[in-house]
Amino acid sequence: QPARSSLGLRRASAVVALVGLPVAAVMVYLALGSPRLGDFPLASRTRAADVNQPLENMVAQVEAHLEKNPTDARGWTVLAPVLARLGRYDALLARGASLPERTPLPGICLIESARAAVLQNEPQLARTYAARLLWQSNPTSADVQAARLAVIESYVAEKRGEDAYRSMLRFQQDYQPLERTVTRRFAEALLDLGLDREALNWLGSPDEMTPARLRLQLRSAGLTP
Repeated sequence: QPARSSLGLRRASAVVALVGLPVAAVMVYLALGSPRLGDFPLASRTRAADVNQPLENMVAQVEAHLEKNPTDARGWTVLAPVLARLGRYDALLARGASLPERTPLPGICLIESARAAVLQNEPQLARTYAARLLWQSNPTSADVQAARLAVIESYVAEKRGEDAYRSMLRFQQDYQPLERTVTRRFAEALLDLGLDREALNWLGSPDEMTPARLRLQLRSAGLTP
């Protein structure tokens, strides 16, 4: 544990030295964790985190830094995941919209913006951010995976069942074996779309009584809509 803490502090110090961000930026980063750690399914994210006023003040300092340096990629790397963790999706999208269309943004900013767009019921905008990730940078495998999940969620939000299902199958082909949180979300999404037969692909073992499997059984028995 001490070694991990030491590594985190060294990384934080490097950010300060290279970016010139206020120390508050690093404190926010350390308080909320690595920006690469995403939440899936997106619906599990809370709209507001339990934070205190000092943390909000730290975020305000980082935002003020970006007002003066709007294309500071490292500043965006700190701010984008923090705004997402705080549930400030509208603020994140507004900041992205205020920049020139082709302004280069770090991958984590584009991913968080895509997720935020889904949660703000702007599925087309989510796919736009996912596409930007692919053409403006050299994304990591993890970045591409996260962007593809956001695209799938955007299809679900638009009730485009066939597009969502095909994207899920391609995702499974490229990243199998999938984590159980992902397969459960796929099953729930397909049930929401009325694609019961397709949902069977993601329900796991017949002996495993997941909420999705129970829901399907109740629906088959005519006990739920």
